[in-house]
Amino acid sequence: FEMVHKAHVLDGVDAIYGMHVWSFAPVGVVGVTPGCIMAACDTLEIDVEGFGGHGAAPQGTVDAVLVMGHLITSLHSIVSRNQNPQSSTVLTIGSASAGEAPNVVAAKAKLRGTVRCLDSESQAVMKRRVEEVCNGIGATFNAKIALKYREEA
Repeated sequence: FEMVHKAHVLDGVDAIYGMHVWSFAPVGVVGVTPGCIMAACDTLEIDVEGFGGHGAAPQGTVDAVLVMGHLITSLHSIVSRNQNPQSSTVLTIGSASAGEAPNVVAAKAKLRGTVRCLDSESQAVMKRRVEEVCNGIGATFNAKIALKYREEA
């Protein structure tokens, strides 16, 4: 939007209408509402780096699966404890992967997800809290956590 604004492409435009296919609406029905109806969709990529080892000697490892589990639980608690229940904020971890063998403590883990918000204040809180949770869990378990948080309009 910033580039369009700077280029003055919308000078003189009184209204903009957006359209989104919504599979829950019956065929032929068009829904209209004032204000925001669809949320921004920020994306999360979280890479966990621990220190792997043999499952029989976990004391010498930093278990990326354990870290990943704590991240998932803690991230999901942000919405229920840091957002107004009426703010329509949703966090989804849609992909989680780690390890390759049942008797090896995994050294790496990956989480991928989205954050959906209807307003910029909720979006800012979510970004800040996701960063804080990643930093806190990383420090707690002595793991390196790399977060890529991409904000969308």
